[in-house]
Amino acid sequence: MTPNLLTHLAYPDAQVIHLHSLICAAHAFPLLRICKSQLWGPYANSVQVLIHEADIAAVAVIALTQDGHKGKAYPLTGPEALTRIEQLNMIGAAIGKKLRFQEIPADVFQKEMEKSMPLPVIKLLLDYWSETLTVPEVVLPTVEQLTGHKARTLAQWAKDHASDFSPLART
Repeated sequence: MTPNLLTHLAYPDAQVIHLHSLICAAHAFPLLRICKSQLWGPYANSVQVLIHEADIAAVAVIALTQDGHKGKAYPLTGPEALTRIEQLNMIGAAIGKKLRFQEIPADVFQKEMEKSMPLPVIKLLLDYWSETLTVPEVVLPTVEQLTGHKARTLAQWAKDHASDFSPLART
């Protein structure tokens, strides 16, 4: 039995709510190789709609504390569709440094990442970026509909996490 099924059997009245976000901003950038103010990676012009983890948390609080959400599934996105280059530019603006995206082939990226990440995860990322190169992600209004405020921008996320990138500011 899966842990979710066991939990449901143990607590049959528990609320089950699904929050779906393809990729959280906080998970997008630690995966990238940044060296000497350059980000090395594939699919520079792929377009994603990254979500701030605080927006996921805000939706979760509402879904778990207010009536009417049991059994619902909520797809979550940030408020803007951005290329990976635009995403990097926002981090650069937050730390006051010009960062450059150096595009490399997917197979080169895969070989480098295999040193620190399981191959299935790498392939999932490469497929995701490749897909969003031809079919960009779409902004959804779910965060605003549930919380009453617009989802936080990636620029806001970058400001909130500027200290995470402080080594870049010194290179």
